[in-house]
Amino acid sequence: MHQTFPGTRSVIYNGKKTISANGTQEIIAAAQSVSQITIRALAGNTNPVFIGDADVSATTGLALAAGETVTFPVGNLADVWVDVTTNGEGVTFLAS
Repeated sequence: MHQTFPGTRSVIYNGKKTISANGTQEIIAAAQSVSQITIRALAGNTNPVFIGDADVSATTGLALAAGETVTFPVGNLADVWVDVTTNGEGVTFLAS
């Protein structure tokens, strides 16, 4: 989903990503060129979620506890991967 604001060239993408099976890393969203992303772990998560590249896991990713947020530059949404240790947990994101 995206929103374009009148008078600007910026497009904002937002979404929610939940992982149904723990230990199964997935891309946060389909390929889309962006310059930065903010990711927030879902408030209802019981365990950390892990953010990283295609090899992300509970031992290699950036851990976010429930409600924690991280913002960083990225060129494409498909370069950001998520993994969980508890089935059905995940993140929301906002990118532009």
